[in-house]
Amino acid sequence: MNKTKEYNCKKCGVVIQEFTFEKNDGICMPCNNGTRKEIEERKNATVKCEISSIDTDPITIEIIAREFQPIINKAGNVGGKHHANYHEMEAQKALVKHCVVYGVDIELYDDHWGRTGYALIEEFEKGNAWIRNGEHKIYFKELIKEEWKEGNHFLAMQGGILYKDSSGNIIFKKLTWLS
Repeated sequence: MNKTKEYNCKKCGVVIQEFTFEKNDGICMPCNNGTRKEIEERKNATVKCEISSIDTDPITIEIIAREFQPIINKAGNVGGKHHANYHEMEAQKALVKHCVVYGVDIELYDDHWGRTGYALIEEFEKGNAWIRNGEHKIYFKELIKEEWKEGNHFLAMQGGILYKDSSGNIIFKKLTWLS
């Protein structure tokens, strides 16, 4: 097998073929054409999604699209291929793929069963996503997570998770179970 020797671009370090190296005096095509900065910026395209909260305003969780793509692709749906949520989740996956391929920021809407929101909350808790509050980013490590429950009879209770800031203000409160 005849393998072409590879070289690194003198400007950005990316691996390039010998032909490109010789043709452009050691510079890759994006650096040579002046498009490298644009390509790098597109890699940071984000997905954001507003998630409803009990007793507080909704929160917007944001994540780098290329990091979220494998997560949303693994996210299950409610029901089978004929269930409405299957089609919602397929649309979400296609939108995230579009974001990655074209390097554009997008805003998703949480699907009716909250699968997208739960996937983003899980990534937020892992430190891979953040809550967007205007220009400020809030990371999970800055908040306190608590479980909450309400009700006084085992057949009439509800509960979930909440996040508080260091002053004790509730930032997000999510219902996750009913008895």
